[in-house]
Amino acid sequence: MKTLRTILMLSGLLLVAGTVAAEVVIKKVPMSARDIAGLNGHQMYDQLCAVCHGADGQGDGPAAPAFVGAVPDLTRLSKDGKPTYSHAELEGVIAGRDRTVHADFVGMPLWETEFQYVRTRNGMPRTAYARAKIHALAEYVEGMSLASTD
Repeated sequence: MKTLRTILMLSGLLLVAGTVAAEVVIKKVPMSARDIAGLNGHQMYDQLCAVCHGADGQGDGPAAPAFVGAVPDLTRLSKDGKPTYSHAELEGVIAGRDRTVHADFVGMPLWETEFQYVRTRNGMPRTAYARAKIHALAEYVEGMSLASTD
């Protein structure tokens, strides 16, 4: 719980402190685990990922300059209208189970571990809940990538 709270607090602070594109919502109060529980893939991306990857997924978020390597451009995860990675591979990267896609980039949270700290109201096992959140986030990222090839 402390790790998730710390990440959320840092994300909030980076959003407030950085130069932010108009599409990124600046949250003046750090998100709590309860805030995450009700978010869909798009909302999770906006609140948790856009700070680094940018509102449009191009790796140009307000926190991107703080990293040594380039933040991965999520709009380039497809070629000729076809995904470069399978859905399972993308979920593995977001979860933190697979670091081979961006092995040269250090800094992405292990979201499966972090989402397991969110308490569910419906009694869903924490691992299943975390994987459902990652699935929703991966679907949104895939949509961003495929939309950029049009």
